[in-house]
Amino acid sequence: MSRVEITVARYRGYGYDCRTVVNPSPELEPIVLVGGAFQQKIAWGRLEALLSASASVVTVDLPGWGESDLLPAWRGIDFLADALHHVLELAGHRRVHVFGGSYGGAVAFHLAQRYPEQVLDLALMG
Repeated sequence: MSRVEITVARYRGYGYDCRTVVNPSPELEPIVLVGGAFQQKIAWGRLEALLSASASVVTVDLPGWGESDLLPAWRGIDFLADALHHVLELAGHRRVHVFGGSYGGAVAFHLAQRYPEQVLDLALMG
């Protein structure tokens, strides 16, 4: 049976978190789902349930998303990619498969560019 872990983070003064549905016997490394600007980490529902049969599934509310701290417009994609890397490290997710949708696709793409050692696979959806 899976359990849920919440990892709370602060990056450059902004509070946010990630949610990991832990698969106790995973077949794959964790799968990270990075949603769009108006999506919340709890919104992945059916996809999260499907993927959690094979891997732990990580969803995030980066700064500016969901219930996380507000983010000023001048903070860019690189900042968000670095914040994503930071919370994944805190949660112990050193190597992950990443899916980015909508605005989260840009964040996921920059994560793969900046931290290629962390990203096993990358899937993007516009």
